[in-house]
Amino acid sequence: MKFGKEITTVLEEDTNSGTQDTITNNSVEMDENTVKTEALSTRTFCDHELQSIEDDILVQLECLHIDNNKAQEYIVSMNVDRTPGFKLQNNDNDQNTKVTNAMDIAMELIDTELNCCNKQYHDIFTVNLSHQDINFVQESMSQKLTNLIVLDLSHNKLSELPDFLNFKVLKELDISHNNFESMPLCLQVHFCKLVKLDISHNQIKILHKPRCTHTLQTFSMNHNIGMKIPEWFWYQEFLCLKELNMSSTDPFFEHLPIWLLNHMELKENGVFSNLISLHMQNTAAVMSNVSQLKYLKNIKYLNCSNDIDHRKSQDFVNVLWELPLSILYLSSIQELHLSNVQLNCIPEDIGNLICLEKLNISHNKVYKLPESFANLKSLKILDVSYNKLTMLPDGFVMLSNLTTFYAQRKYWMFLTISLLCYLMGL
Repeated sequence: MKFGKEITTVLEEDTNSGTQDTITNNSVEMDENTVKTEALSTRTFCDHELQSIEDDILVQLECLHIDNNKAQEYIVSMNVDRTPGFKLQNNDNDQNTKVTNAMDIAMELIDTELNCCNKQYHDIFTVNLSHQDINFVQESMSQKLTNLIVLDLSHNKLSELPDFLNFKVLKELDISHNNFESMPLCLQVHFCKLVKLDISHNQIKILHKPRCTHTLQTFSMNHNIGMKIPEWFWYQEFLCLKELNMSSTDPFFEHLPIWLLNHMELKENGVFSNLISLHMQNTAAVMSNVSQLKYLKNIKYLNCSNDIDHRKSQDFVNVLWELPLSILYLSSIQELHLSNVQLNCIPEDIGNLICLEKLNISHNKVYKLPESFANLKSLKILDVSYNKLTMLPDGFVMLSNLTTFYAQRKYWMFLTISLLCYLMGL
């Protein structure tokens, strides 16, 4: 069935003459399900069985009125990048309006801020769009924000990014706490200057190599449960990488063959040689795995703990009955966390950690601290709570910089008077 429909288009007001031109009675042919017409700026299709719209009418579209129609699926998939002024008005379908608004909300927020501060796109260097319920980002964002350096898209509902999204000078990108199931293709192809990347708290299963491995300094990929760490990760030279968080990922060490472990040992000037911070909580690490860290000569922060909330779970649990000697010769380390790893004893060699400022060995089975503890002159914070300690070494009072000490009060009855007075004075 063919039928005619009146389309009204209002052109921009002529500011010189004060007049306004109106085009009316432009009759176009439509069947019951499809609209097809020449490109104009305004469309009105109300109270019809409209289910789809031809792409060619969207080139100059700025306003669309489709009250009481059925174009829901098309609107969801419609490419609005070509129609920067596109707005869906007076549509009785709440779902259509919600989807369209969600697709536009990122740039709408940016445009609103620009209008408030009277700035242009090229004036923007940092954008924070976290916690905005965004589920779509347009490719045009990178075409407009050409000078963007920092972009925060965390805590949204994103499951993908446009393949050709390319912020050429972007240094920091945060897409954590979203719904990604794989590394976005644009990160594998573009974003070559990133120094900080956060993809944590998603559902990424396979870690594809980002383009920025040679420039990356901070990489957070933690809490992607089930993520497999591929072999390229251990071969690739992250020579600039300083901070790495791989906590709560799938057990990766057991997937590496022995020959690879021997080959890729974290040798001096090799993989991660500049690393200063490493988070590896809940990664199913054992003694032999942690021993591989002996070449991290620049490491200052190391966390091999298990989350206390997961202490009853057997998934991704680190098990370190003894403190590996390799760790005890990391002379630069300042902060060491070994909580809830079934640790039984602390060797005398811990006295080698002369730069250690914070030590957390809580929620273990340690019953004694070695006399060499007196050598930890830099120690400021010590947590030995929830262990089996009944005494402290006499040299404990020599820890002149100690300001915070955590322990269970019920064991204090075994302390000497001098130690008790010392602890009470902290």
